[in-house]
Amino acid sequence: MAAPLVYVTVFRLPPTVTDDALAAALGAYGKVSAVTEPVFKSRDYIRNGCRILKLEMQRVPPNFLTVLSHRAMLEYRGMKWVCSRCKHN
Repeated sequence: MAAPLVYVTVFRLPPTVTDDALAAALGAYGKVSAVTEPVFKSRDYIRNGCRILKLEMQRVPPNFLTVLSHRAMLEYRGMKWVCSRCKHN
């Protein structure tokens, strides 16, 4: 059976963190097949700061992930929300 394909939105990462570093960090949870950076509709040359990864999920990614010493927040359909401070639902 094929792994489910999930689109993971990544928030709170500075532009200095490369797409390759982000894909490597999420590679522990499945195969990352694409990384895109959305732009603002009215200004298509300005990125909005989020990144969207296409992930063939093997394991469930956490809500928060540290990438190159930066704490990123992840969001995807079907995830269980936890508090960023106490880690409880």
